[in-house]
Amino acid sequence: MARKDERTAQTPIRAAAMAALELTADKPWDHVSIHAIARKADIGLDDLYDMGGKSAVLGEIDRVFDRAMGAGMEPLADDAEPMEHRERLVEVMMQRFDIMEKHRDAVTNIHDYIMSHPAEAAKATARRLKTARWALAASEIDDGTGVRALALAASFMRTKGVWLSDEAPNDRTLAAIDKDLRNYSDWMDDFSGVTDKVKDFFSGLGDTISGEFKSRRAGRRRDEEDSDDDVKSEATSDTTSEPDSGKPSGAPPPPPL
Repeated sequence: MARKDERTAQTPIRAAAMAALELTADKPWDHVSIHAIARKADIGLDDLYDMGGKSAVLGEIDRVFDRAMGAGMEPLADDAEPMEHRERLVEVMMQRFDIMEKHRDAVTNIHDYIMSHPAEAAKATARRLKTARWALAASEIDDGTGVRALALAASFMRTKGVWLSDEAPNDRTLAAIDKDLRNYSDWMDDFSGVTDKVKDFFSGLGDTISGEFKSRRAGRRRDEEDSDDDVKSEATSDTTSEPDSGKPSGAPPPPPL
């Protein structure tokens, strides 16, 4: 088993993900260069290109966290009660947040980047569905219809928001997970209710991402306009302060804005 873990740890994409987590712990994700990732991971830049660049590294970081779910747990008994499966699911989900806690600063910086880039947010949403499917499988919960995975993916994303502001290690996170799973305890009895909740969540998520993206873009536009105003103001000041030479001046100064 140890030899298998050693081989897994040495895969280039895994090395790139772990290097990226270290690098973005103290700086924004968009300030972490592909050169820095390749150098710290001791891989070639061409290797990183073949993997798919920084976007692929983000996907591997998610897989690092996903792999923690179910690790070291004994299988449930064949006749385990539904409540035992639910309790196992809580434990499995918390395993993911526990390993995220070890990289809290990095995860926070990556989250900020994703929330301001709609394309990456869409990819992250798709990855969370894979996370949910694995959590259900690790908890030995059948999901032939896929409805449970959709609901759980929404829960993972909502709970991550709680975790990001959870100062007491994961106390509120655990409470949020437990509350969500209680709300969805009747998944198989009421598909329509679950579907509506999932649809409302993803609709709200899209509005949030779009709103934040537009807000950031508007902020950049205001900064550019303020910069243009400063340039125009300086030009006006220079023109009006020149001494009168008795000759007609060239172009008149710009009108006041």
